[in-house]
Amino acid sequence: AISFLVAVSFPLMAKPGRDSFLSILRNSKFKDRADGKVAYVGFTLAFLGFSYIIAISLVNNPHALTLILGLCGGTTSTIIAYLVPTAVYVKLHPEPHAKRSCAIAIGVFGLLLIPFSVASTLLG
Repeated sequence: AISFLVAVSFPLMAKPGRDSFLSILRNSKFKDRADGKVAYVGFTLAFLGFSYIIAISLVNNPHALTLILGLCGGTTSTIIAYLVPTAVYVKLHPEPHAKRSCAIAIGVFGLLLIPFSVASTLLG
């Protein structure tokens, strides 16, 4: 059942990651390298390679999986809950006003919360 779950969910992680990476690459100074089969295949192989390295490193250490899941959960949930909404609001409302200042304060809180969550995962 776990193997089936991994086999089904892995493409659900790889495709948005690859699309996001290629989109960032297209909007950077490396535009000419973003289009084409080389960038597509290169990112896919890098994603598969790093995933394989992480999986192999976890085979004999069940506590490493707990650590990785804790770090991923602590950082990504903070990014999704605090930093992304702040970035979107500040981008959509560039003029200074009280709500924008509050949004920036929430973003700063999120930036401070990430090291706290990482430290609590590593120490706890």
